[in-house]
Amino acid sequence: MLASDCINMALQSLGYLQRAGVVANPSELARGLQVFANMVDTSNTSRANIFCEVENQFPTVNQQQTYSWGTGGTWNAPRPLRVTQANLILPTSPVIRRPMAIWDRSQWAGIVLQGIYTWPDGMYCDYAETSLDGKTPAANVYLEPIPDGVYQVETYSWQANVAPATLATPIAFPPGYQEFWIGGLAIRLASMHRLPVPQSVLDTYREARQGIARINAAQACPRLATDAALDTSGNGLYNWLTGLRD
Repeated sequence: MLASDCINMALQSLGYLQRAGVVANPSELARGLQVFANMVDTSNTSRANIFCEVENQFPTVNQQQTYSWGTGGTWNAPRPLRVTQANLILPTSPVIRRPMAIWDRSQWAGIVLQGIYTWPDGMYCDYAETSLDGKTPAANVYLEPIPDGVYQVETYSWQANVAPATLATPIAFPPGYQEFWIGGLAIRLASMHRLPVPQSVLDTYREARQGIARINAAQACPRLATDAALDTSGNGLYNWLTGLRD
């Protein structure tokens, strides 16, 4: 399905295109594409709409604290919407993943001494829109302590829903999103054409929205667990370095 198909189906659901085979004219399609792109862009502000968290691995640079995260940046990948988890991969045999803290602005600002050099145990991402080439955005990532060598940082972050660039852009999303996009698009286009939104469209959109919210919330929901350091069910001592019980 193409972006133009979604626009036509949204208008058909409103009763705007009533005869079989009738499609929106070029100006209506152009306006519909902009509305569609705005809607997809806005959807990225809510975790309930995000269907994928992408995993990346980035190298640190010896004695370098700040990294640009964006296409063409120090960490060459699309700018993250939100970092949810990170691990430091220690160069050991076997490899050990050491969980890293994800600090917010106030927590990062509260670190008094930031001049220590060893392996980093946390990061702060400012989610900036710094331009790398005049058009590609990038965020800045700060590691603390400052890496004293080359390590791998494993990150998990929201993968943005990509807005259609043209009418011929294929719309490829997981099951459950088709009625969500078409219903949402119909609601937005209705006001532009001064049309009422049929109750059937509202009901279908609400059901689709609730469905994807349930799926995505299940993926993001943290699991309750006992801290390993407090778990006395096993034997041996807890190793704070490896996160394992000896």
